[in-house]
Amino acid sequence: MQFDRMRRWTRDLIAIDSVTGREGELAAFLARELPARGWTIRELPVQGTRRNLLASFDTEQPRICFNTHLDTVPEAYGPDEDSERLYGRGACDTKGILAAMLEALEEARGQGVEGLGLLLVVGEETDHVGAKAAGEAMLEPEVLIVGEPTENKFLRAQKGLLTARLTAGGIEGHSGYPEVCDSAVDRLLPALEALRSASWLKQHSDAGTTLNISLLQGGDAFNKVPGTASASLMYRLSEPASRVMARVEELLQDFAVRTRDTGVDDPGQAEAGELVLDWHRAAASDPVDP
Repeated sequence: MQFDRMRRWTRDLIAIDSVTGREGELAAFLARELPARGWTIRELPVQGTRRNLLASFDTEQPRICFNTHLDTVPEAYGPDEDSERLYGRGACDTKGILAAMLEALEEARGQGVEGLGLLLVVGEETDHVGAKAAGEAMLEPEVLIVGEPTENKFLRAQKGLLTARLTAGGIEGHSGYPEVCDSAVDRLLPALEALRSASWLKQHSDAGTTLNISLLQGGDAFNKVPGTASASLMYRLSEPASRVMARVEELLQDFAVRTRDTGVDDPGQAEAGELVLDWHRAAASDPVDP
């Protein structure tokens, strides 16, 4: 395997901003560069101008397909490096993995393996729109290997997701007269504390259901009592989403808040005798040796 070339590939990929929704420049770069190395590129429409890429050598429907994603979380930075490591957005998740996949597939091709392909999808960090489109447009390969940072372990399960926007309303006014106001933040914070301290929640665990609270917003000036406040919730589920939703709804009955923009995705588990390498939500219990 050409490690120097793989390192150069990783640097080049990191240097291109491909935060979710901005994957186009990276897709265009790969669509230009890979054919020079003997790949055939197919662009698969997803949403608007966004495209998945299917790269292959000798087939339109790969028998053995590697898969990872083009997008990263915000914000883009790097690349930087020292004598041992490369640093930058996507170095691990998953531009370094993509560079390794390219080298591995080319080495396998050189050894006479046929039917190889590489599927690159958009939108993995948010709504998985690229993976969903690929599932509708492509025939299933015999082998699908999905690349995510997993400490080189094969995983056969994935956590589910439950997401929602939690909002609270109040009566805004000047902070000099709080007695005639009703702070939406004061309504929101106790609800958030109740959610994060729920007895059934695991604070730090790969095996249990966890909660991440982010994107808190409230008010529009430091000297005003806020009339609205909100926060985003993301549960990573080790149990059915319906069970967690019922618990959350019961808990929030005691607070003047409401939920909206709810998204649900139940945990996945391989059937007996089947190994499913789908590492997106990165929280499998029961890893198996590769």
